[in-house]
Amino acid sequence: MNSTFTKSRLSPDIVVQSFENAILAVLSSISDTDISIVDRQSYPKCIPSTDYYGEAILDGVLKGQVCVAINEPAARFISAKLAMAQPPEIDEDVTVDGVKETLNQICGKFRTILGEFEGKIEFSIPAVSQETVKLLPGIYDKRLTQLTVVKLNNHHVSILLLASYQA
Repeated sequence: MNSTFTKSRLSPDIVVQSFENAILAVLSSISDTDISIVDRQSYPKCIPSTDYYGEAILDGVLKGQVCVAINEPAARFISAKLAMAQPPEIDEDVTVDGVKETLNQICGKFRTILGEFEGKIEFSIPAVSQETVKLLPGIYDKRLTQLTVVKLNNHHVSILLLASYQA
């Protein structure tokens, strides 16, 4: 018997669930602590001041960007975990590298999860700065915006998916 495997098409629900699963998997692995998504009702109260902005550009069946907004204590906590050091030992360069690496891992995990669906997705190398990320316009007719705020060791991290996808 000859069988053919057909990949499913992406839907907004699948993209959002995959995005949140990637965030939880990566941040819990890096931090070795429980991570939780903050209830959306609490967002206005818990979105922290931002010291670092990170961005990776999406291309393929999803076009857009993944952005992270993170304050210095959370960035140092994550960077220290990646560097296997203590937050006071982490300097500015290591902090920026840690934010880049975290965003890179989230994008990689997101792409892996979405790999079982139809279409190819690529990400740029993440960039991090202390200036607000410029948002890119969508290309396709359907747009998807997903803000996810996670609580990580008493810190809040905001991660935003802005994408358009082929209908």
